[in-house]
Amino acid sequence: MTNELLVQHLTADDLEFLNKLGKELKTQDNRATRKPVIVKVSEREKELYLDPNEYSECLLIGPTKHNVRFFDWSLNTEGKRLQMTAIKEGCRLWFRLNDQEVENIQSLEDVRNICEQHDWYFAHTGYEYREKVEKHFLTIQEAEEFINSGSYRYKDTQLFIESAHESEEMRRLLEIVEKFGDDIE
Repeated sequence: MTNELLVQHLTADDLEFLNKLGKELKTQDNRATRKPVIVKVSEREKELYLDPNEYSECLLIGPTKHNVRFFDWSLNTEGKRLQMTAIKEGCRLWFRLNDQEVENIQSLEDVRNICEQHDWYFAHTGYEYREKVEKHFLTIQEAEEFINSGSYRYKDTQLFIESAHESEEMRRLLEIVEKFGDDIE
């Protein structure tokens, strides 16, 4: 395609867009990742009902299986359960336990029994956090604008920069786009 044909196919808006995108691609922080890069916006999701012997442990307690509170059942550095105090306080409120009944809650079995006595759902299970990729972008700026616009409906979002250097097409395309970002006098 000759230069004349290229100019006929690209509008002033196209050229302005390519100029801005080219500058952004050339100057953005690639966070020590080999070019070309793809910016991923993802959400951390908690996957439950995994083997507690293989994954982090948790307790799920609530009036029904679909209305539960999550409690991390991991041990701290002193060998105590991280959220035992929160579990005891929850039991005090939910089941209207007195101080002595709350103090008697010392183990997994105690928690299980108190839930069974009150006909509440109880599960001792494993969990882990997994990244669920939602959107892909060419620039960090656009990914951040997307998150800040409120259109991203999730709570725990993260940006990841990933290299696309294995793709010759992507590498070549973005090199060409970057040329539009050059200041031409």
